[in-house]
This record gives sequence, structure tokens and C-alpha cells, in this order.
Amino acid sequence: MHCVCLTIDEKMTDTSVDQFVSHHLKLIDLDHNEEINQNKSYQQKLSLIDLQNRGICLIKLCKQSLRTGLYGRTVVTFGPMWSSQELPSNTISNGDIVGVSVGKDSLIIASGVVLKIIDTKSIDVAFDRDINEINEYEDNQRFNLIKLSNDVTHRRLKTSLNELNKSCHHLKNVLFGETTITDSSDEVYNEINYFNSNLNASQKDSIEFALKQKEVAIIHGPPGTGKTTVLIEFIMQCVCNYGLKVLATGPSNVSVDNLVEKLIQTNIERDIVRLGHPGRSVSHLHKYSLDAVIGQSDDYKIVCDMREELQELVTKRSNSYNEMKILRKDLKQRERKVIKQILEKKKVVLTTLTTGSPDGVLRNILNSDGFYPFDVIVIDECSQAIEASAWIVLNCGHKCVLAGDHCQLPPTIISEKAANGGLNISLMERLIKQFNDKQIVRMLDIQYRMNDKIMNWSSEQFYNNKLKANQLVKDHNLNDLIKASNIPPLVLIDTAGCDMNELDLEDEESKGNEYEADIVLIYVKRLIQIGFSQTSIGIISPYNLQVQLIRTRLHEYPKIEIKSVDGFQGREKEIIILSFVRSNDLQDIGFLSERRRINVAITRAKRHVTLICDSDTVCNDSTIKSLIDHFHENGDIICAQEFKSEMQNITQFSRPLNLRFKTNEINKSNQKSIQKQNSKQSIGNKKNEKSIITSNVKSIIQTNINEKLDEKRESEIEMKIQLFISDKSSNELSFPSHLSSYERLLVHKIAETFQLIHESVGEGNERYIIVKKKLSNKSLNKEHKTEKSIVVADQLNCDLNATIASGSSEQKNNWIKKDSVKSKTTNNESEKKAKKNNKSSDLKKNINLSADDDLDQMIAKVKLADNTCNYLNCKTNIVVLGQKCQFCGHRFCLKHAMPEIHGCGDKIRDFVRSNTRKDGIVYPGSGVIQRKPLDSHKRQYLEKKLNDKLNEKSKERKTKTKSEK
Repeated sequence: MHCVCLTIDEKMTDTSVDQFVSHHLKLIDLDHNEEINQNKSYQQKLSLIDLQNRGICLIKLCKQSLRTGLYGRTVVTFGPMWSSQELPSNTISNGDIVGVSVGKDSLIIASGVVLKIIDTKSIDVAFDRDINEINEYEDNQRFNLIKLSNDVTHRRLKTSLNELNKSCHHLKNVLFGETTITDSSDEVYNEINYFNSNLNASQKDSIEFALKQKEVAIIHGPPGTGKTTVLIEFIMQCVCNYGLKVLATGPSNVSVDNLVEKLIQTNIERDIVRLGHPGRSVSHLHKYSLDAVIGQSDDYKIVCDMREELQELVTKRSNSYNEMKILRKDLKQRERKVIKQILEKKKVVLTTLTTGSPDGVLRNILNSDGFYPFDVIVIDECSQAIEASAWIVLNCGHKCVLAGDHCQLPPTIISEKAANGGLNISLMERLIKQFNDKQIVRMLDIQYRMNDKIMNWSSEQFYNNKLKANQLVKDHNLNDLIKASNIPPLVLIDTAGCDMNELDLEDEESKGNEYEADIVLIYVKRLIQIGFSQTSIGIISPYNLQVQLIRTRLHEYPKIEIKSVDGFQGREKEIIILSFVRSNDLQDIGFLSERRRINVAITRAKRHVTLICDSDTVCNDSTIKSLIDHFHENGDIICAQEFKSEMQNITQFSRPLNLRFKTNEINKSNQKSIQKQNSKQSIGNKKNEKSIITSNVKSIIQTNINEKLDEKRESEIEMKIQLFISDKSSNELSFPSHLSSYERLLVHKIAETFQLIHESVGEGNERYIIVKKKLSNKSLNKEHKTEKSIVVADQLNCDLNATIASGSSEQKNNWIKKDSVKSKTTNNESEKKAKKNNKSSDLKKNINLSADDDLDQMIAKVKLADNTCNYLNCKTNIVVLGQKCQFCGHRFCLKHAMPEIHGCGDKIRDFVRSNTRKDGIVYPGSGVIQRKPLDSHKRQYLEKKLNDKLNEKSKERKTKTKSEK
């Protein structure tokens, strides 16, 4: 039954407690040090903008509100300056510890806990103390939130491991194989009356098995099988029918909140309490937190009175030191008494694994023998927790029930070395490997979420084809929601061969693909037009940068959830759109190779999955290849070429700031030095050395292939033109509009070599090249020759930067990487443009290009023209300070850079009006000042003041006589 996707190192399965503890103490220190060093490196080397791009910082936030709440804590709401803006994509979530800095400084002035993120528009942070450092700043001050590492978790993990080595707990001996597992008992649990009558056979079998086990039981719950429902029924049986006390835990606040959410719907709602900071739980569950329950007790009022009395003595600086000492001691005893009474009274205590530490509030119910009063320990999502964190709470009881799915997301480990050492192996994985499945494991095999076609791939790849779909969901699809929508459960949009490569960023950067983001926008618009609601759509991408690019494009649809794979764990949507991003010549897929992430992403969907990817790239991985094959066999395949016409009409969206792009060309000497440096770093590591050599060989091979393709294109075009010259019956040759920019350049170059007339005709996608034979008239020859010179000059001007950087010998390789080559259209059009911009045309005339001119001289002349402001009669050098106009494409000095000054005023006004009409919102700077609505009392006061002023002015006016008029 166990997941086929995992291979656990044998040395980690059979090991003594001493070896386990010593080994994991090193791994935990290794991971924690890596986290600290990474954070220090980021904060020291990277700017705040770079930190935001990495998802660990939010910058330029203003203080929107400040209030006292959450049981005496101070809550501050931070958000962007403008209400129309959204928070950028980030890894900050509820319960994270964040530091607050001011302006451009990264110095932390206060730290708090993230309470909640409100619709990606603002973020609430709770502070345990007064925050005078923030209050003293004005409302328009800019703040930054930086995610901080938590030393408390690391300290508690080490404590739990050290205590594990010392303890002689029976459960410890069983889970490490030092004592055999006790056979399950049939004495008490023969007949079970279930509270939930809708349980299926595998769910009932799992509950019965968990109740009968003496020490350990594992409930394996694949996606949509109702794992949490089974745990809730098990807890109900323990509490209501057998009078047991339960400690229910999970690795994250989300997992614990899910248990609380389900338990408050049962008849034991009053018997539960949630430990931990209230800000780390969902807002409507705050009343079940320990703080809230303490506040409702009678003894708490006495504690509050004692605190006020103690505060008065401190304020008055009383000399009665003994009185204050006695009062403090009495106050602590009463506080402990209140907590102890509550924890002993509640039958179900819920907490995260780290909060359940013995040095926390649970120490108040530790008896004289050193034992806790819990009969059963339940750990939900155990497969997402490292084993050391599970041992924080396992010593609190005599029996444990573990639930989760080790074929979904593994524990999050920062250090790759620690993960390879075994830190990423959860307790659940180790026990499944160590014991016989039938001895401790029961799998839930009926899922209630996915259409059968969506489920089948996951069932085959991860669950040995044991997963089955319930009859109610087996064939459900989008036609059930909107009739005649005719959308199948599986759709693959393949970008292979469509030149839709990912952004070529540095390796440490997150990855993004703007073409796939545009396709997502088009596809979502189609779904919305059909009638599907925004709340029914979820968009997932493995990369945070891609999440940010998609959010930028879908700002008109704020209710659509756009998250990473980790953010969608435990969630579900009717429609899921996946963007795999990776599309490159080297077929590198990065951490898409983590097959469990793919399993999570696919299984979030209920009725429909759309996968957008480059099959040529991603099929380099065997798991993803099987997924693509599954889509081909069971779904619809759409070529991304069908979206190109719509993509051209999409407004260009801005990229995140400070993205670091790789250089397009690396010369051979640099390549050798890089290869030499990499080989030095990988001495003693053959695998790394092999991968480096393979990568370099691939890049060299790809370069050679490109060069051969270029030579082939040039020879084909030259042959075609020679045949045209030899054909005396034809005087005109047309080249199609779908030529690439480099092929267009070759046509002009070869035609010029044979002294033919060549010109570009048409606009946009319909632009094509016409080649004509020269006429006998000498004047006409001169005219055509001038046109040809202008064409060549335009092309040189367009690709000047690439030409100068690489030299004339590499001119061809640079031009092939350009997106388009600008050229003149017709004689009339060139005359109109010349009249519109006299200086630009004068510069072109002064170049006086001809076929016999030296290329270096032409480049020098064009460079001189390009380094001068294009405004009429302005000779300002713009090499250092200059701006390019987005409308006319010319560069101007700072004095003439505004569109209104150099003649593009109409275009900028049309552009702003167009954006305002599209968005339907008036933004700052669009002509209408945004003001907050006035308070009703203030408005009445201002109206009265205005009326008094008008009356006063009207009295001062003198009536003019007819003679005066």
C-alpha cells in the first residue's frame, strides 16, 4: 500500500534511539544555521526590493489602522498606499513572525505575529506590547515587513530530542522497534455506534482499527478521501463513548484550525480549547483559544484586579518591597491555577506540535510522576512534519494515531544537506517502511472530490490504483454547473514549438513565463464569459514569480485564488489552471521534478484541470511525461499558437523590479573559466562535475545547431533571389509576412548585394518584403538606391546595441535574437515620418549609406546619431542621461523626454484614456483627485461656514445704478 514515490534510506529505518538523537541534533542545527545564514545574507547583500522579489518582505506599506484587540494585544493594519493596489506575491502567511522597519532602512524596530492577510489588499499584525516605535510616525510614513526566523521552534526541537534520549517511555520503545507492538484488542470495541452515518467502509475500518490499537495506528488519507472527517469521528468516539482525554495536534496552524473547525460542529464544542497565540488561528475561531477561555472564567477577574493593584504599587514607587513580592507570587499561582483548571476540564486540547512543548502551558497539568493526563495523541498531517517535532508531543500520551499522506508535500527543509541526511523523512514515512502495512496502517480508498479522469493518473502513479471515485463525483463535470459549456475535465495547452520561452533569469531567481501568464488571462476571460464564477477558479504555479505575473494580469478578478502549490495544500476548487512555467532549450525543469508537488497540484481540482506547459521541456521528467500522456489519452489538446492573435491585443504589463537576467552571450574564454571554476568546486563530487560538463556541452551543441540553421536560411534565400534574377519574365518577387526578423535582414542584405530594389510593405503582422529588378532609368535607380540606404540605416539603428556589443562578425547571431526589425514601409509613409520628425530624417540623410560603404563607418555614424537627442535643433548628448519614448521609439534628453514636449502628446492622452476606460477606475494622476468621504458632522460644519461666507460677500456687494452701468 505504501507510496511508490518514496525511497527511504535503509540506514534510517533500523537505528537505535541514541543514533537517531545524535544524528538528528546535527541535522537540526545544520538546517537552522542555514536559515540564519540565508536570512543574514539576504538582509546584508540584497535590497528591500530584492527581498520582496524573493517573497520574504513587503515594502512601502502605510499604517492603515491601529486598534486594541485580541485579548489586550495591539493590532496594526498595514497596506499599500492606494486602495487599488494589491500586496505582491509573497511567502508570508498567518502566524509568521515579521519585523517592522521604516523607509529604506532594514533595521527592525518592532516584531509581531501576522494575524491575517485580507484579500491580498492589507495585512494585520498583532504586537504583544505597546508599539511606541510605530505610533510616533505619521500616517503617511512607509513601513516594511520582513519575515523573521523563529528561534523558539529550534530550541524546542532540540529539547524534545534530548528528553527522548533520557526517557523510558513505552511508546518510544515501540516506535523504535525495541519492543514489539501489542496485538489489537477486541474486548471493548466490538460494537461501535458512529456519530457520522455517512462514513464509507474504509473509513469505518480505519476508525475501528485506530480504536483497537494499543500503541500506534496510521491512517493514510489520499486527496479527497475524508481524512479529517475520520479523525473527528475517532476523537468523538474517544471522548463521548470511552471517556478518554485527547491531545490533537498538527505541524501547522492551518491543520489545527481544520480540526477545530470540524469539532465545533459536533456536540463536544464546549469541551475543546486551542493553545497558542490567537493571531495564528482564523478570526472566527479566536473564542476557542486559551486566552479567550481564561477571559471568561471568574478567577480571571481576580487576576486582573491583582495586576491593577501591582501596577499601582509600581507606579507610586512604593517602598513595600515585601508586599510587592508576595503579590507577584500570589498572582503567578492564581494564573497557573486558572490555566490548570481549564486544561484539566477540557476533554480535547488542540495545539501545533511546537506549541505543545513541555516548557509551554502544558507544564501546568504535569502530575507528580512526570506524566500528562492524555490518553491519546492525534497528529494530523504527520507526513508534513519532521520526526523531531512529532516527539515534542508523543511523550504526553500512551497511544498515538498518525494521519496524513506521505505522497503529498514533504516537510519543508531549507538545508539541502540536512534533507539528504534524512531530516525530510517524517515519522509516518519511517514507520510505514519499518513495519508491515497491515500491522499499523489503514488506507482510505474512496475519494469525494475529483472527476474520475482527474483522479486516475494520481491513483496509478502514487496509490497503486487503489484509489476510487465515489459515484456522486465520478462523472461530474463543468456541464453540470453550466449547461452546454462543453468543456472536458482535462485540457492541455501545449506551448511546444511556439517560441514561448520562460524569462531567462539567474539560477537563484524564481522562474516566470510571461507567455503562459497571458494564456491564463485569456483562458480565464473565456471561462468568465461562459458564466463561471471567480470563486470557482483556482490558479496554481510552482513558482512565486509566476504567481506574481499572473496576479498582475488578473487584477480585474480579485476573487480568483492565485497561489503556489504549498499555498493550495488542503484546498480544492471546481476549476484548477496550472502553469508549469519551464520552457528552455536545455530542457531544465528545476524543482518540478519533485513529483509529490505535481500530485498536490493536480488533485486540487474537482471538475476541470487545465495544464499549460511546454511538453518538449517538461517531458524530460518521467512523472510529468506520464501526466502529459494521460492528458493526451483522456483530454483535449490545444496548441498555444491559437492564442497568439489574442495575446497581441493584451496590454503590456510591467514586470517586478530588479529581475536579474542572464547575459545572452558568453565568449569561449569565459565559458572555459566558468567550467574550470565549477570543476574546482566539485572535486570529490562526481555527480556535480558530470552535470556541469553536460550543461556546457549542451550549450555548445545548441550554439552550433543555431549557426548551421542560420547558414541554411541564408543559402535558401540567396538561391531564391538568384532564380528570380535569371527569370526574365518576372520583375517582382514577394517574400511572405511570417519571416523572422533575422530572415528579413537576410533578404535586404542579399538583395542589396545583387543591386536589387527591396522595400517593406504593409503594417503589423501583414508586413512583407518586395524585391524588384532595377529599371533602366538612371534617376529611378538613384531614387531606389536612396530608399535602400534608408532601409539599411533603419535596421542598423534598431539593432545598434547588439551590433556594437558583438562586432560586425557576430552581427548575424545578435539579430536573430531580436523580436522584430523596424523598417520603412512605402515612399509616402517615409515622407510623412520625415516631416513629423525633421531632425531624425536629417540625421538619416547625413549618413549617406551605399552598398560600397564600410560597415564600421556606417555604425559610427548611426551611433553618433543615436547618442544625440532627437528633438529638433537639440544637440544634447544622451549617452548617460536619456529616455526612450514608448510611443515614437526615439530617445530624448531629460529636458525633451516628456511626450507632450517632443510631439507625442496626443498618443499619451489616448493611452491614459484607454487604460481608464478598461479599468473603469479613476487612478491618482488621471485627472480626478481621490478624497476620502467627509464625515457628516464635518460636512455640515463646512456647508454652514461656506453659506456664512457667501452671505457676507453678498452684503458687501453694492447695487449699481443705471448711470454706472
